[in-house]
Formats: sequence, C-alpha cells, structure tokens
Amino acid sequence: MKLPFNSKRTAIISLSAMDSERLIVQAQNLLTALATPEYNDVKLIDIAYTLHVGRDAMSHRLAFTAASLDELINKLSKF
Repeated sequence: MKLPFNSKRTAIISLSAMDSERLIVQAQNLLTALATPEYNDVKLIDIAYTLHVGRDAMSHRLAFTAASLDELINKLSKF
C-alpha cells in the first residue's frame, strides 16, 4: 500500500558496499542521479524504499535520515 506524500515524513537512507572506497562511489553515484530533474521531495520515500530493498548487506554501511531531497543531497555531499 502506497502512502500519500507528506512533507513531514522522514526517510531512512541506506547504502552499503564491500569497502570504504566503493561506499564513497555509491554516495557519489546517488548524488549524480539526484541532480536530474526526475527526482524531487515527493520521490524521497520511493528513493529510500528502493535503496533499502535493493541493498545487499555488506561490511561498509552508510545510513541516515532525510526529510527532504535537499537534506539528502546535503548529507551525501558531506560524506
């Protein structure tokens, strides 16, 4: 069941990789994808869901919350 968009919802963003270098590449790839006009705040929960379900558990992980696409981009940029 898909919930309607609510700007007060916070998404859990998770990435994983086999080593720290690949984790950095994963974060950079996500940043590049988020720069396209296809993504916006309405898609944030969908992005989080896809990252979670499509993620394999690996030894290096990055996880944080984001309430907006801008916050997601900001946190990924700092990583």
